[in-house]
Amino acid sequence: MAAEADDAELPTSRMRGTEPTYAVVAGLAVAVAAVVLLVDRSGKGAPAHPGILWQVLALAAAAALVGTVRLRNRLASASLALVGGFFVGQVKSPNALAGVRTAGFLLPAAFAVLVYFRQTRADRAKRQADRAAGRAPSGGRGRTGAAGSGAAPGAGATVTARSRPTGRYTPPKDRTPPAKGRRRR
Repeated sequence: MAAEADDAELPTSRMRGTEPTYAVVAGLAVAVAAVVLLVDRSGKGAPAHPGILWQVLALAAAAALVGTVRLRNRLASASLALVGGFFVGQVKSPNALAGVRTAGFLLPAAFAVLVYFRQTRADRAKRQADRAAGRAPSGGRGRTGAAGSGAAPGAGATVTARSRPTGRYTPPKDRTPPAKGRRRR
């Protein structure tokens, strides 16, 4: 119960619950796939002169992904998971290792999608809680203050979900064609 209260005070971009564990699993999946693809380079469908660039980049991304667990930042972890999965997916590998390459791509992608949906849900809940409490939505969306509301400077008004009409009125244009011999001005 105390952990839930602590989670409510954190920003929505922070990892909660089991998400750090999922980040480590995604990082290990990328690392294991990169090492297996680096070590086993022979067999049917293997390139004649395999390079190691993509595997090394994937290992670096996996190490950075595991390192982001310390920061507990959802966006950084999801981005690095996608980058690591992309690097693993670029490796030219033997046909027998297609499953390893696919797992090395799909597990980090699944982690990134999971984190994205959890952060979206947390953002939505935070906005609803802010509205229920009568506060302006936090998170940097919309303009607040005199610049966004049309109020006098220093008034400190906030913008609501609906935009207010300006004081200017522009009547609709006449759509009837002009009479013969007359030009429209």
